[in-house]
Amino acid sequence: MTKVLSDKAKALLEFCLINERVCPKRDYWNYLWVINAKAKTFDSVLNQNKNPLLNEKSSEQEKLQRSIRLRKYIEFADKNNLINEMDQFIRSIPEDKWHHFYEEQFKDY
Repeated sequence: MTKVLSDKAKALLEFCLINERVCPKRDYWNYLWVINAKAKTFDSVLNQNKNPLLNEKSSEQEKLQRSIRLRKYIEFADKNNLINEMDQFIRSIPEDKWHHFYEEQFKDY
């Protein structure tokens, strides 16, 4: 049975979609992995390819895959009572430290 997401997790997922965000850039992404690794049951699927190897030339499909992985990280944090730390950290990430679906819109950051 799938656990329903908390209101905080839902709000965080909505926040992550603002400005066509995909996922945080590498150093910030790595810290999301560190937060979830605090749960001893950290899923090996989530553990794979922890770095968002994206750049301005990445395809929309690659970006979509990373956006889905970010959602899975947030869902995992919610399920394992790590959502408060995840929420606080993600909301602190500056806009220029995010990958975006349409990078050219954010080159001036």
